[in-house]
Amino acid sequence: EVMDLLPALKKDNTGYDLVNLIIGAEGTLGIITAASLALVPPPPALATAMVKLRDLDAALALMNLAQAESGGRVEAFELFGRLHYELCARHLAHVTPPFDEAADLAVMIEIAAGSTDDA
Repeated sequence: EVMDLLPALKKDNTGYDLVNLIIGAEGTLGIITAASLALVPPPPALATAMVKLRDLDAALALMNLAQAESGGRVEAFELFGRLHYELCARHLAHVTPPFDEAADLAVMIEIAAGSTDDA
């Protein structure tokens, strides 16, 4: 039986979510024949920063602060451990490292801005 699971509503809390049930079954319960995407335009500008942190609690605090101060406009928040940092430094020799010493923990954060002046 072919079922149309593309909802008319953005949020539907009535019963089990069959889409997530099928996804969680890793393809053993059905075949996806169609999908819908909600495309959004890219922000006019992005502000990007690399921040060195002492621990995961500081990373979480930074994420919460960035979300609150930007009005929820955090576009990316990527955590780097020392190994990731060193691999990037080794394989991207043409890129200047953001810190003088390798960071045990760092975050690359991007925040959407309304204009390049705001970024």
